[in-house]
Amino acid sequence: MAIIFTCYCGQSLQAPDQYAGGTARCPVCGRELPIPGQRPQKSGWAIAGLVLGIISAAAPWLPGIIAVVLGTLGLREIRQNHGRITGTAPAIAGIVLGGIAMVMLPLVLFVPAIASLYESLYFCFGMVVFLIFGGILCVLFPEIPIIFFLLGGGSHHDHDY
Repeated sequence: MAIIFTCYCGQSLQAPDQYAGGTARCPVCGRELPIPGQRPQKSGWAIAGLVLGIISAAAPWLPGIIAVVLGTLGLREIRQNHGRITGTAPAIAGIVLGGIAMVMLPLVLFVPAIASLYESLYFCFGMVVFLIFGGILCVLFPEIPIIFFLLGGGSHHDHDY
């Protein structure tokens, strides 16, 4: 729907709704005129979703979920108000950032745990291999434990500190 208004010179002018509250130049007299009405406002839901999406980079879980919800509410509000409310870009950015934060959280939490588990398993596997190999050596060469004892590996109580 268009906004119809009149210049001081009598010329009838027309402007699209999204320019309400802005200015227009009269093509006849060249005078700059205010376009009646209010400028479209940004959706508060969309802005809040964007802010929480940005915050979710530092604290992913709860702000990420809220960013997705608020961004979605912002998009719904924008769609229902037919141009009187804007903010599609911040709403989408909030949804995307919140979604990324929610996807990254399990990776941030579980990758160190998996790495620690891998390291523990690697150590245990190494110990098992060492014990098996040591046992095989002791069976094949029964004198190895005696040599180990004679070289000082048998007792730790013989040292003076």
